[in-house]
Amino acid sequence: MISSKSALTRAHQAQEMDPHPRDLWERLEPWAFLVVLGFSEMLSDIWAPATGILLHALLALWLLIRGGQQLSTTRGKFYIAISTMTLVRIISFAISPAIAPGIWYYTFAEIPLMLFAIIGTKSLDLPLWKTLGAVWPKGWIGWTILTLVSGPLIGWGEGHILHPATLSVNGSFSAMILPGLLLTAFTGFSEEWLFRGLIQTTASKWMGPVAGLLFTAVGWSLLHIGWNSGVDVAYVFSVGIFWCWIRLKTQSTWATGIAHGTANIVLFCVLPWHSNLYLIPTLWHLHG
Repeated sequence: MISSKSALTRAHQAQEMDPHPRDLWERLEPWAFLVVLGFSEMLSDIWAPATGILLHALLALWLLIRGGQQLSTTRGKFYIAISTMTLVRIISFAISPAIAPGIWYYTFAEIPLMLFAIIGTKSLDLPLWKTLGAVWPKGWIGWTILTLVSGPLIGWGEGHILHPATLSVNGSFSAMILPGLLLTAFTGFSEEWLFRGLIQTTASKWMGPVAGLLFTAVGWSLLHIGWNSGVDVAYVFSVGIFWCWIRLKTQSTWATGIAHGTANIVLFCVLPWHSNLYLIPTLWHLHG
């Protein structure tokens, strides 16, 4: 018979080898986080901004403490990774559109996301480029081509829901070059590296690939509540499912990063200046 100390050590090692949740609360905790995140988003974007931001900060603090207590485990890395979801909204509120108008607002708000993805991956001792998905796509090349083609179509579809203000000075190609590059780098790849990269990777390791995919898509869609459109949240969720599945299928975020960028170029630069591209009127829009 082995000693009790040895038995505890082996039990701990076995738990490390089996990273998936074991009891009911461990299974429900990530989804409870998403419920609180969604409520925080509705507060900060619709009902009570100051209270919502405070709740986001408390949620981030709780996740960082929980993750820090078990940093060497899969669960701890997952907590640290998803704490960045709350920081997304805190940063966006900290940057004033009056100081950084138009495309510069999105640029300055998204740069920290890219830094979170890179620094977070390194600090959690995860392989950088593999975790972020900055590797050559695997599998059938058709998935990559399909993803690239989907980008402009997704932006065109979302334009019918939101009709956002333009981020380019006019509708000419030359006027769209700088906004297009910034949108691709700092909304496309920054969000893909953070969500389909760091968050989906750690979520899949802790929850399993299917649950991790669903968790990432839900979390990403909830952070679009600020557009005050229930249809858009549902639309972004469906896009998130597709892009998370592509990430799982190809192990890469290159195609989704480019598609994300081109979707935003069509949404913010092309459609506002070329209204003839709209085929149907704006869909249902929930105003706050």
